[in-house]
Amino acid sequence: MAERKASGKNLIDLRKSNKKRILKLLCANGPLCGSDIARRINLSIGGTANITDEMLSDGLLEKSDAERVVRGRRPYMLRINARVGVVASILVNEEIKLCVSDFSGNSMYCVDLSYEKLTVDVFNSVIETLKNYLQKSEEKLYAISVGVGGKTDKNTGEFVYAPSVQNSMDVNLKKMFSEAFSVPVSINTNVVFEMIAEKHYNTKVDIYNTLYVDNLGCSMFIGGKLFTGHHGFAGELGLLDIDIYSETLTKYCKEIGECRANYFMSPYISMFSETEKTARLVEAYWRGDPEAVERCNGFFALYARVLRNIVEFMDFGNVVIRGNIAQFGEKAITYIENELADSRFGRLDIKVYPSLLGADAALQGSIIVAIEESFDALVSENSR
Repeated sequence: MAERKASGKNLIDLRKSNKKRILKLLCANGPLCGSDIARRINLSIGGTANITDEMLSDGLLEKSDAERVVRGRRPYMLRINARVGVVASILVNEEIKLCVSDFSGNSMYCVDLSYEKLTVDVFNSVIETLKNYLQKSEEKLYAISVGVGGKTDKNTGEFVYAPSVQNSMDVNLKKMFSEAFSVPVSINTNVVFEMIAEKHYNTKVDIYNTLYVDNLGCSMFIGGKLFTGHHGFAGELGLLDIDIYSETLTKYCKEIGECRANYFMSPYISMFSETEKTARLVEAYWRGDPEAVERCNGFFALYARVLRNIVEFMDFGNVVIRGNIAQFGEKAITYIENELADSRFGRLDIKVYPSLLGADAALQGSIIVAIEESFDALVSENSR
């Protein structure tokens, strides 16, 4: 059988694919020398040099000096050209944070937009604000990431459940932003963006099979890949329907009264929802106040028990905890780890870590996602 020759179209597609692989590699690892790039994408050094030279010429990459000298030579490193364009991040919490960043992740424009009710008009206002900035700055936008609570179908962009959004069934953020700017739009929960940032910046945890938890939300890395589920909203702990009766609840949280809670965490999280109240509770817990320790450890034990079910079922090796619970420090993290590992089938080999990222974790993760979503357009615009 005659050997099939590669067509010109196939070679162009292969070259585009390799360019995207290089961009993704540099996005994940920062500046690398040519030999490291070649080794990691499994190409020859000469073949890699041909591609990176073309990317340098097209302005996709730029050179920087290496930190160390090898045999009298100072090799140059390659990195993504920060000024090739911009990406936008929109995070919905008590306020809407709109940030525009370059391809190094540096913030070029950031504004907090307040609202009373989260309506279509509010999101239209965000769109106009972003349009005005792009028009004045003359920057080229390549992608948008949107972090919003609730359940959003990742394929259609439609809300399945969004209690904070008024008339949520009439709101499709993916459609709204993509039509306004003609760029890829990624919709996710903030906790997913947080875990992506944790994987990117936290070198102390091997996030291969890891459960990441932030109060009532969680996200998962399974086999080194982010798991979001069939529709894209896997991980909402606060929406689990678990029967917990009043005698259990009122023992540690007197505010909820004699009632049954189907959504198991919501009443407990109310203990930590107010900043001043949480600060007083944290201080009392650190001080060893018996009532505070009993109250908090009762919650931590319940929290760990529910996490244990997920950990055992999915066979996670690590749990990373962020949010209000992480404020209670190493003592609380250790208590949760011991409770979580204490399975009826034997001691689990599990490690619990506090998140190393601060309040901007979701923003950092959303920027990474938006940059990666830009690579198709970047390569297509600069293909020869």
